[in-house]
Amino acid sequence: MASLLEALSEEPAHKTNLASRANLDTRATNRYLTLILQTNLVAIDGNSEIRITPKGKDFLEEYKKLKMFLEA
Repeated sequence: MASLLEALSEEPAHKTNLASRANLDTRATNRYLTLILQTNLVAIDGNSEIRITPKGKDFLEEYKKLKMFLEA
């Protein structure tokens, strides 16, 4: 999930491009994308591009903080 959000934090993407940027296969991308869409961490715009939402940006920042804490 975090890899998808990190990829989207750079710029919006279509599903295939997003999978490539996040280094995930299609099955994993679809599974995680469903979850982050349902939780409103991302949204799909009128051009079928997937964009990170403000809630997604907040989640990603908190995830990074937790990851740093656990690695220390």
